[in-house]
Amino acid sequence: MLNRRNRSRELLAACTVLALTLVGCGSTKTDSGSSGDAKGSVPAAVAAAVKWAGQPIDTFAAPGPAIDTSKITGGKVYVIVPALEVQDFSVVANEIKTVFSRFGVDVEACGTTGGSPDGVANCLQQAINAKAIGIVTVGITQNTAPSAIAAVAKAGIPLVNGVTTSSGPGDPKLVSYVTPNFVKLHSWLTDQFIVDSKGSAHVLAMRTTSNDITPAWANDGVVKVLKDDCGGCSSKVIDVNTVNQDKIPTEVSTSLVADSSMKYIVAGTNNYVPDVVSGAQAAGRSATNTQVGTVGGSLAVMQQLGKSQWTGAVAAFSLPALSWYLSDSLLRLMVGQPRAGALDFPFQRLFTSANVTGLDLTQKGWSNGSWYGKADYVDGFLKLWGKK
Repeated sequence: MLNRRNRSRELLAACTVLALTLVGCGSTKTDSGSSGDAKGSVPAAVAAAVKWAGQPIDTFAAPGPAIDTSKITGGKVYVIVPALEVQDFSVVANEIKTVFSRFGVDVEACGTTGGSPDGVANCLQQAINAKAIGIVTVGITQNTAPSAIAAVAKAGIPLVNGVTTSSGPGDPKLVSYVTPNFVKLHSWLTDQFIVDSKGSAHVLAMRTTSNDITPAWANDGVVKVLKDDCGGCSSKVIDVNTVNQDKIPTEVSTSLVADSSMKYIVAGTNNYVPDVVSGAQAAGRSATNTQVGTVGGSLAVMQQLGKSQWTGAVAAFSLPALSWYLSDSLLRLMVGQPRAGALDFPFQRLFTSANVTGLDLTQKGWSNGSWYGKADYVDGFLKLWGKK
């Protein structure tokens, strides 16, 4: 797969989970750090990375060879998510339903009460009892309900772990992993702020602490990038999760009041943006002097970017495209094709004021993937599966 971050230093491989999907406990705290090399300059590699990340994806790159799906007829697939009432999860579940309807396969979506161990175990057991021919989990780590995961493996049911890590444990004939690279996406935001500030960005970053892997998003995608690549930059980190989300406005406001030079905020994922903006407003900031960067690419934040309303950069990934990649991964396990190496999910793109103009910032534009370029993943997958 095409690597959409081609630069001299490589960040930590994706160890990622949607912050939106997980509920973790812990207090809000802040850490500060300053950076190292030449001050007030933008390294060529950073400028090149920003330019590259903003390019459209115009060619479909198959995640594997064509497969014979002719024997997949009927049965039931389970899609297990933290909460069906959350739009992102319902989008993924519905898109996977669309895919498997072409095979005469029913799809059952199962919510897990916020991704709780009991909720996850219950949904997995339902799938086992229903003799499911496959399972896709979204934003649910392997260690959430290990006994239930083991029971799925014992039952011989193929399992795709979506939006957790790019690789992990499990029999490669039965278990695979598909996720956007959240460390990479955070680093794109950081690079954009380095370029925009001409090498003098003072960045406030939300560090998601929902579990043991999400802190890497800010640690490696923001703090490390600034330290390695921008001598005139600095960072401050606020630890956040969905439990203490109500404290974000106060923490953001306090930080911005204490440091008037802090003009850039990495909000993490889209769900934290309203709280971050609320905190910035409480600190007397406006969209003309403070920029917010976010990961995800929801329609709302893209519309804000298009109108220059607080959002200054969006490191986006296509949920509909991700759903087709999850489906492809499951189909490959179903036909006996073991997982290969970690997938570099391609439908990711950095959006700024430089390339948002002209995009169809409507529900239609969001759902049809036109923001990301001309690559037709639907047509590409149907051909790989022998459905066209």
